[in-house]
Amino acid sequence: MKVSIDTELQTLEYQAKGSPDTSLPLYSKDAFRLLSGIWLKQEWNQLHWQSFSWLGFQIWQLPEDALRLQEVIARLHPDLIIETGINTGGSCIFFASLCRLLGQGRVISDIHIPEQVRTSIDKSPFADLITLIEGDSASTEVIDLYASCPRRIRFRVSR
Repeated sequence: MKVSIDTELQTLEYQAKGSPDTSLPLYSKDAFRLLSGIWLKQEWNQLHWQSFSWLGFQIWQLPEDALRLQEVIARLHPDLIIETGINTGGSCIFFASLCRLLGQGRVISDIHIPEQVRTSIDKSPFADLITLIEGDSASTEVIDLYASCPRRIRFRVSR
């Protein structure tokens, strides 16, 4: 695809392979959608999504996704957030900080947890809201560990 932006004329012109030239007002919803798609591909290709942190913990999330997740959590006020896969702990800390702000909820995170990640999370001001479980989230053993978590955690299952 060929894209040309003219900020003086406020137009975006593009040509998809085998299609005629198309012109859009630069500040239209269609132009925004087209440019957002290009930006998203660049963000993934350049690993830009890996360059963010939350309270000093690397968080591998697109910033807009993190904001959207925050909106969902703020609306739902979940008692429990289960995260499968911890990486460096950033999203675990992100979720726990939201729970602290909302005055409700806990986070359970599982999979292989590197010792330095476990130590960092244990030293964070949100450690009391986080349960770390080492193992495969789909295994019977880990599911049994979820079930044995403190009673103050209420599970909601929707079907």
